[in-house]
Amino acid sequence: MGGQFRVTLETEAEQLGWPLNIVMSCSSFNQFARLILSGNYGGVLPSISRVDFDTSRIHEILLPFLKNYSRSFTWRGIPRLVEVSPIIKRAAEAFGA
Repeated sequence: MGGQFRVTLETEAEQLGWPLNIVMSCSSFNQFARLILSGNYGGVLPSISRVDFDTSRIHEILLPFLKNYSRSFTWRGIPRLVEVSPIIKRAAEAFGA
């Protein structure tokens, strides 16, 4: 996640009271998608990238607070991440995922 997108993501999440635990940054969404596909990470990607994921193995949460971008964004990760992370579980419940 680079530059302005990361600033916006952090600002919007903070305003909602959702602390982020960013442990990895990539220079492109494609690189980040590969990390998520490894099963060890969850992250925020453009919604259009859903075609790269097996929807039976990935949990997706629409992030409407990033609505100022020209495309929609979702959080993606393995379902187990939703189970073990209170903040991700809270987001999933809030957004009806």
